[in-house]
Amino acid sequence: MKNSFSVPFIGNQFVKGPDNKKIFVLKEKGKEYRAINQESKSCLELQIDKGIISNVQENKCDKGLIVLDDRKCILVELKGGDVSTACVQLDATFEKFSKSLLLNYKYDYFCRAIVTGMPSPKNYPTSYKILLKKLHNDKNKLICKSKKFEETI
Repeated sequence: MKNSFSVPFIGNQFVKGPDNKKIFVLKEKGKEYRAINQESKSCLELQIDKGIISNVQENKCDKGLIVLDDRKCILVELKGGDVSTACVQLDATFEKFSKSLLLNYKYDYFCRAIVTGMPSPKNYPTSYKILLKKLHNDKNKLICKSKKFEETI
C-alpha cells in the first residue's frame, strides 16, 4: 500500500478489505458496477445501505469503494428505478461521508448510478444537477448508466 492511513470504519463488518484484487464487482438487483484495478491499488468495499448506514428511513446509496492509494471514494447506487431517486440517495451519502464519516480525510468523491433506464441528457432531473454542482460540475465525477458500468480506477 503506497499511502497507508486509517479510515474510521476499517474493521467494521460492512467493510471488505483492504484488498488489491484486479476487479471489484459491486452488484444488486441485476445492476452491476465494475472497477478494474490494473495497478493493484489497495481498496475497501463498503456495504452502505443496511450496513454502514443502517437507518432504513435515511436516504443513502447501496455500496461504495474507497481507493486508499488515491484517496478516492466512489459511491454507487444500484437502482431498480430512476435517475432522480438514485441521485438523491447518492447526494445524501456524499453529504454524510464528507461532513461526518470521513470529515478528517481528504477524499475526492465520485458518484455512480446504475439504473434501469436513462433519460436523455436534456431530461436529467434536478437532483442530478444539484449533485453535479456539489461535485464541481465535473461530469466524470457523476456518471449514470443503464444496467452495468465498468471503469478503470
